[in-house]
Amino acid sequence: MFLRFLLAVFILLLPPQAYAQSADMVIVRDTEVEDYLKAWSKPLIQAAGLSPETVRFILVQSPDLNAFVAGGPNIFIYTGLIERTKTPNELLGVTAHELGHISGGHLIRARGAMENASFEAILGTVLGLGVAALTGEGGAASAGAMLGQSVGMTNYLHFSRTQEASADQAAMRFLASADMSSKGFLEFFKTLEDQELLPAGQQNAYVRTHPLTRDRITTIEARLQGGDTGVMDNKTRIEQHKLMRAKLIGYTKPQQVNSYYPANDTSVAARYAHAIALYRKDSHASAISLMDGLLKEAPANPYFKEQQAQILFASGKVNESIALYRAALGALPHSAFIRMDLAQALLSRPQATQQELQEVIALLKRAKQDEPRMPKIYRLLATAYGRAGDEKTAHLNLAEEAFLKKDKKRTKELVKRLEGAFPAGSREYIQLQDLLQQIKTAENDED
Repeated sequence: MFLRFLLAVFILLLPPQAYAQSADMVIVRDTEVEDYLKAWSKPLIQAAGLSPETVRFILVQSPDLNAFVAGGPNIFIYTGLIERTKTPNELLGVTAHELGHISGGHLIRARGAMENASFEAILGTVLGLGVAALTGEGGAASAGAMLGQSVGMTNYLHFSRTQEASADQAAMRFLASADMSSKGFLEFFKTLEDQELLPAGQQNAYVRTHPLTRDRITTIEARLQGGDTGVMDNKTRIEQHKLMRAKLIGYTKPQQVNSYYPANDTSVAARYAHAIALYRKDSHASAISLMDGLLKEAPANPYFKEQQAQILFASGKVNESIALYRAALGALPHSAFIRMDLAQALLSRPQATQQELQEVIALLKRAKQDEPRMPKIYRLLATAYGRAGDEKTAHLNLAEEAFLKKDKKRTKELVKRLEGAFPAGSREYIQLQDLLQQIKTAENDED
């Protein structure tokens, strides 16, 4: 879904926030879902002694039930896990447990090599897929690749029972400190309990990487019996959880949405799921109509505006999408994703003026500050600089994109072209020197 440098725009109508990882795993970044997770988890993160600004939530599109931490304080959560949770409190229990692994220092190995990689590259490393899948040089995933995913995930993320017990204890401390109940944590574990009786190859990913024992469940039950005064869930979180699940079901299972939300279900969540499912099935007119109805009921909802903007953009109504993206960004100025999508929409117009190109560059530079690991930002910047006539800076951004994707050959080719390209001390010169240092650090980490 990226723009080709100095070539015709040819894939601008793909979903703007889904980034292909392999035939089976996709990183999905979404303002709404991530905002909800960050807001809910802020007290837990603070209880863990971490800064809420440093912890990121990354969605992995997969029907499996899993969560893990990699490449720093980044919590990767599978969409299948969110779909299976019945309450926000269950999801918060999982989050608290992963924070327990972070605070316990259980993920030191390979940390240096992954801290500067894109989230797509981190996922590829964890799954054991290798660089080819990340750079587009690999074919569709085979049965061997599927086995590689399972083995890679298990080997990299496998924790000892001692580490799991430690993370459980930390999770319950964090939940208590945040005045949240541990009941959801227990309910989630009970959902997994039967998995331990299955052969390893049939167990879901969470059980393979987080050894579950009856002792762990008993420990949590004992803690609850000793007194659990935390709040289970509040009305706001419950409603947000409904919308989060609806959005992900509509996005990941557009053909099955009727089994989750039958025709007689006219709730906001149901209509939201159907609108997104229609969008995913390219039924744009129907999707727009449903979103219009939701916006009429909640005209100030910025996430509805963002979703409608995506659908309008996909349907070719670029100018209308730009207006809604601007409105959504006005309400959510922290969102790097909306900035990217607005920049992409502006770039999709073939007659963009120099003034508009400079606006695009400003939007993307701000987005890069908030999301420095996203290859798409650098690709869009390269396109904008290229169309503005600044080929050297365009190549610099392509080099950064290649580095994030762990494409060593491409990175070195582009960096070599840039030797002597920028005056010493200039912003671009410093950016290039920073990139060269990151390359050197990454190579040292691999030795």
